[in-house]
This record gives sequence, structure tokens and C-alpha cells, in this order.
Amino acid sequence: MGDCWFLGALSVLATRQELVEKMFFNLEKHKDVGIFVCKFYKDNAWHYVVIDDRIPVYDNREGTPVFAKCRDPNELWVPLVEKGEHMKKN
Repeated sequence: MGDCWFLGALSVLATRQELVEKMFFNLEKHKDVGIFVCKFYKDNAWHYVVIDDRIPVYDNREGTPVFAKCRDPNELWVPLVEKGEHMKKN
């Protein structure tokens, strides 16, 4: 991702679990079927973006995500939020 400001903001959110959870609307409702709703606040309004849990990865044994990732490979919130931000722009 070419926007270091966005990733910088995510790094601040990572310090508070409750803020990370608030980025997702009704997190528990659809996560078992691979659907997430990201919440973004822009221009004095909330924007909700529905995404699936498919993350693009490099073709290697580790399945390394193409874009941003968490330090812990079992955490997917950073690539999911980045995907939601990209989908919001389209």
C-alpha cells in the first residue's frame, strides 16, 4: 500500500484491542462465513464496507500476504481493514 499515513493510523489502533474491534460492525455475526463489515469515518459520516476474508498472497510456501500484515501471522485484521479501505475507494 502506498499510503503510510493509513498504516501509521493502524499501528496506533493496534495498541488498543477495543479500538480494533470497533472497526468491524457486528464482528461476531458473519465472521464464521468469511464476511466482515469494516467501518470508516470520512466527511462527517460513517461508511460501511462489506468484504470477504480472501487475502491476496504471494505464491510461496508461507502464503505471505501481498500487502500489509500483522506481526503475528494468525492475525488478519490489518489486511482485512486495508482491503476494506481499498474497496471503499472504488
